[in-house]
Amino acid sequence: MNKFLEAMRFRHACKIFDENKKIDEDKFLDILESGRLSPSSMGMEPTRFIVIENKRLKEELKPLCWDQIQITSAAKVVVLKTIIQSLIPPSNYVDSISFRRGKTKQEREAWIQRYGNFLESMQAKGINVENWGQKQAYIAASSMMNCAAYMGIDSCPIEGI
Repeated sequence: MNKFLEAMRFRHACKIFDENKKIDEDKFLDILESGRLSPSSMGMEPTRFIVIENKRLKEELKPLCWDQIQITSAAKVVVLKTIIQSLIPPSNYVDSISFRRGKTKQEREAWIQRYGNFLESMQAKGINVENWGQKQAYIAASSMMNCAAYMGIDSCPIEGI
């Protein structure tokens, strides 16, 4: 049987975690890495990962998540945050992404122009940078949940914080 499909059949939104179980640190780092390596539109990688293990912080976060028990019963909570302002050119972040591609100055400037045109075309369709960034976070979240499932680790997405 295809091991990936087997993992997908295992994957579910866990409603309460066993608080006595902890995630092996190496496995958790692999889960985070799967999120980091996820594809993103235009290669912009706008998603940041905030790991919360502190019980008090999870308690403070719980009311923002409709008081769902998963927040406090999970060994680790990963909040996905999208950078917004840095995605809008001109910015040091956009420049660094273009520079990282190893192109000439003229090629980088052309790419930044193309990227700016892409953002404008999305805006014309009613899709702002925040909406676009959220979609990129969903890709990373999916990769992380699928990776966890492949390792037999439960997960649960909660959106809207």
